[in-house]
Amino acid sequence: GTRCRPDIVLAGSTKCGSSSLFAALTRRFGAAAGGGGGGGGRADGAVLIEPLRKEQPFFTRADREASPYFGTETNASDVAVRYLSALLLPRSMQARERPPRGRPASAHPVRGQAQLTIDGQVRTLQAGRRAARTAAAFCPDTKVVLILCEPASRAHRHYSFRAFGKGIFAARKAKYANQTFDLLVERQLQELPPEVVELRRALLSSPDDEEAIARAERAAAESLDAVDSRDTTTFLTLGLYAAAMRPWLDVFPSRSFCVTSLGRFAADQEAVVDEIGRCVGLSAAAGPRVRGGGGPRERAIHRNPNPDKSDASAHAFAALREFYAPFDA
Repeated sequence: GTRCRPDIVLAGSTKCGSSSLFAALTRRFGAAAGGGGGGGGRADGAVLIEPLRKEQPFFTRADREASPYFGTETNASDVAVRYLSALLLPRSMQARERPPRGRPASAHPVRGQAQLTIDGQVRTLQAGRRAARTAAAFCPDTKVVLILCEPASRAHRHYSFRAFGKGIFAARKAKYANQTFDLLVERQLQELPPEVVELRRALLSSPDDEEAIARAERAAAESLDAVDSRDTTTFLTLGLYAAAMRPWLDVFPSRSFCVTSLGRFAADQEAVVDEIGRCVGLSAAAGPRVRGGGGPRERAIHRNPNPDKSDASAHAFAALREFYAPFDA
């Protein structure tokens, strides 16, 4: 059957600016996510997914009110199932039924769900190797836009967002009770997954051995895919962009990638959006504008907590930057 073919895969990590870039691209090019099942998307359009994120940025009530394609779901897991299935599966395999009340999406049989990783209990989606391979098979011309940011600062924003967040994140504060940023950094640097430790060792000892580094990145990517998004460790490991992007690097050619940074985007949003549009071949008239752009959605994506509430020390930042240094080389 007809498939929704995304023009763009937006790859970013929590608190790296991916949500703001998503909104800017949406306003400029009229990007529509979904299609089928009342999604309102186009079969061929500027569709974006964020493979490095554990949670999508449009799960708030304000987003549902502003969005033309998430108006019916009340459970984030319902959205997750329809969202990825609409992007990556033929219409005959798309999930159209909502799970019975009280049952998570992962407990509801969905045709083709083997190609998705849905964790209904914590209402998150993970798009790793299966999503990369499926996207490459169905949409080989898709462009992958990777937005980077300084990983130590990203980790601190992520911690602050979780520890002092409001709304749907308030219930998770208990996991950070009596755990300062410094304590978490110290603990997690001592309890890293062995695959991440091996990748860092390979980068330090054999920086020119591309084959060995690629193998280590694949192993680290599998390890990171298995991390529970509720775990406090994710604020540190989500900054390992190369490992998380390895599944996409393996299946898409280098010409398919467009790389930008949070710093560039913050300095000149219009220039970055124009650059991505030229890379992908989109124009401002590519599709209908998304209702509500600049309204509740704009407020929702800028919900960062006050970072001054965190008592992060210079020592913690120095330790993080030392840890991330080989990955940024």
